[in-house]
Amino acid sequence: MPAIITLTTAWGAQNFLSAVIQHRLEVAFGLKVVVLSHSVSKYNNNEAAWQVKNASLILQEPAIHFIDIESVYSTDQSRILIESDDQVFICRNNGIISLLGKSVKKAYHLPGTTDSLVETLLEQFDLALNNKS
Repeated sequence: MPAIITLTTAWGAQNFLSAVIQHRLEVAFGLKVVVLSHSVSKYNNNEAAWQVKNASLILQEPAIHFIDIESVYSTDQSRILIESDDQVFICRNNGIISLLGKSVKKAYHLPGTTDSLVETLLEQFDLALNNKS
Protein backbone atom coordinates (compact mmCIF):
# COMPACT_ATOMS: atom_id res chain seq x y z
CA MET A 1 0.00 0.00 0.00
CA PRO A 2 1.29 3.46 -0.86
CA ALA A 3 2.48 5.64 2.00
CA ILE A 4 2.13 9.01 0.25
CA ILE A 5 -0.13 10.72 -2.25
CA THR A 6 1.41 13.49 -4.33
CA LEU A 7 -0.66 16.15 -6.09
CA THR A 8 0.58 17.94 -9.18
CA THR A 9 -2.09 20.17 -10.68
CA ALA A 10 -2.90 23.28 -12.68
CA TRP A 11 -5.39 24.46 -10.05
CA GLY A 12 -3.28 27.58 -9.44
CA ALA A 13 -4.83 30.19 -7.20
CA GLN A 14 -7.84 28.01 -6.49
CA ASN A 15 -6.43 27.35 -3.01
CA PHE A 16 -9.83 26.40 -1.63
CA LEU A 17 -10.01 23.48 -4.07
CA SER A 18 -6.53 22.18 -3.28
CA ALA A 19 -7.05 22.58 0.47
CA VAL A 20 -10.38 20.75 0.39
CA ILE A 21 -9.05 17.89 -1.73
CA GLN A 22 -5.87 17.54 0.32
CA HIS A 23 -7.87 17.40 3.56
CA ARG A 24 -10.47 14.97 2.20
CA LEU A 25 -7.78 12.61 0.89
CA GLU A 26 -5.87 12.63 4.20
CA VAL A 27 -9.03 11.98 6.22
CA ALA A 28 -10.50 9.37 3.87
CA PHE A 29 -7.35 7.31 3.40
CA GLY A 30 -5.12 8.14 6.36
CA LEU A 31 -2.19 8.90 4.08
CA LYS A 32 0.07 11.93 3.92
CA VAL A 33 -0.71 14.17 0.94
CA VAL A 34 2.24 16.10 -0.47
CA VAL A 35 1.53 18.97 -2.84
CA LEU A 36 4.25 19.10 -5.48
CA SER A 37 2.64 22.02 -7.28
CA HIS A 38 -0.72 23.58 -7.99
CA SER A 39 0.91 26.02 -10.41
CA VAL A 40 1.65 23.85 -13.44
CA SER A 41 0.64 25.66 -16.61
CA LYS A 42 -2.68 24.56 -18.06
CA TYR A 43 -2.22 21.56 -20.41
CA ASN A 44 1.59 21.58 -19.95
CA ASN A 45 2.42 17.87 -19.84
CA ASN A 46 6.18 18.49 -19.88
CA GLU A 47 6.10 20.73 -16.83
CA ALA A 48 3.90 18.33 -14.86
CA ALA A 49 5.96 15.30 -15.89
CA TRP A 50 9.18 17.01 -14.77
CA GLN A 51 7.72 17.62 -11.28
CA VAL A 52 6.39 14.09 -10.87
CA LYS A 53 9.36 12.29 -12.43
CA ASN A 54 11.80 13.95 -10.03
CA ALA A 55 9.58 13.39 -6.99
CA SER A 56 9.10 9.71 -7.85
CA LEU A 57 12.88 9.26 -8.08
CA ILE A 58 13.47 10.86 -4.67
CA LEU A 59 10.69 9.18 -2.70
CA GLN A 60 11.84 6.13 -0.80
CA GLU A 61 8.35 4.72 -0.18
CA PRO A 62 5.55 3.63 -2.50
CA ALA A 63 3.35 6.52 -3.64
CA ILE A 64 0.32 7.42 -5.69
CA HIS A 65 1.07 10.38 -7.92
CA PHE A 66 -2.00 12.34 -8.98
CA ILE A 67 -1.45 14.56 -12.02
CA ASP A 68 -4.27 16.88 -13.03
CA ILE A 69 -3.52 19.70 -15.42
CA GLU A 70 -6.86 19.93 -17.19
CA SER A 71 -9.85 18.52 -15.30
CA VAL A 72 -10.96 21.83 -13.83
CA TYR A 73 -11.24 23.00 -17.44
CA SER A 74 -13.26 19.97 -18.61
CA THR A 75 -16.46 18.17 -17.71
CA ASP A 76 -14.80 14.80 -18.46
CA GLN A 77 -13.39 13.54 -15.16
CA SER A 78 -12.24 10.11 -16.37
CA ARG A 79 -8.60 9.22 -15.76
CA ILE A 80 -6.26 6.26 -16.08
CA LEU A 81 -4.40 4.47 -13.34
CA ILE A 82 -0.91 3.25 -14.23
CA GLU A 83 1.00 0.79 -12.05
CA SER A 84 4.77 0.97 -12.42
CA ASP A 85 7.02 -0.81 -9.91
CA ASP A 86 6.04 0.57 -6.47
CA GLN A 87 4.63 3.80 -7.89
CA VAL A 88 1.07 4.40 -9.08
CA PHE A 89 0.07 7.28 -11.35
CA ILE A 90 -3.43 8.70 -11.80
CA CYS A 91 -3.78 11.07 -14.74
CA ARG A 92 -5.70 11.82 -17.89
CA ASN A 93 -4.99 9.62 -20.89
CA ASN A 94 -3.20 12.47 -22.67
CA GLY A 95 0.28 11.06 -23.19
CA ILE A 96 1.79 12.37 -19.97
CA ILE A 97 2.71 8.87 -18.76
CA SER A 98 5.13 8.47 -21.69
CA LEU A 99 6.98 11.58 -20.51
CA LEU A 100 7.62 10.02 -17.10
CA GLY A 101 9.83 7.29 -18.56
CA LYS A 102 8.26 4.59 -16.39
CA SER A 103 7.56 1.03 -17.41
CA VAL A 104 3.85 0.26 -17.36
CA LYS A 105 2.94 -2.97 -15.55
CA LYS A 106 -0.83 -2.48 -15.53
CA ALA A 107 -3.23 0.21 -16.69
CA TYR A 108 -6.85 0.73 -15.71
CA HIS A 109 -9.57 3.13 -16.77
CA LEU A 110 -11.01 5.17 -13.88
CA PRO A 111 -14.40 6.54 -14.86
CA GLY A 112 -15.56 9.98 -13.84
CA THR A 113 -18.83 9.02 -12.21
CA THR A 114 -20.03 12.22 -10.57
CA ASP A 115 -20.31 15.89 -11.44
CA SER A 116 -18.19 16.80 -8.41
CA LEU A 117 -14.42 16.91 -8.89
CA VAL A 118 -13.84 16.21 -5.18
CA GLU A 119 -16.17 13.20 -5.04
CA THR A 120 -14.84 11.80 -8.31
CA LEU A 121 -11.26 12.04 -7.01
CA LEU A 122 -12.20 10.27 -3.78
CA GLU A 123 -13.84 7.45 -5.76
CA GLN A 124 -10.83 7.15 -8.07
CA PHE A 125 -8.36 7.06 -5.15
CA ASP A 126 -10.51 4.42 -3.48
CA LEU A 127 -10.31 2.30 -6.65
CA ALA A 128 -6.54 2.82 -6.79
CA LEU A 129 -5.93 1.96 -3.15
CA ASN A 130 -8.17 -1.08 -3.20
CA ASN A 131 -6.86 -2.41 -6.54
CA LYS A 132 -10.27 -2.40 -8.17
CA SER A 133 -10.36 -2.10 -11.94
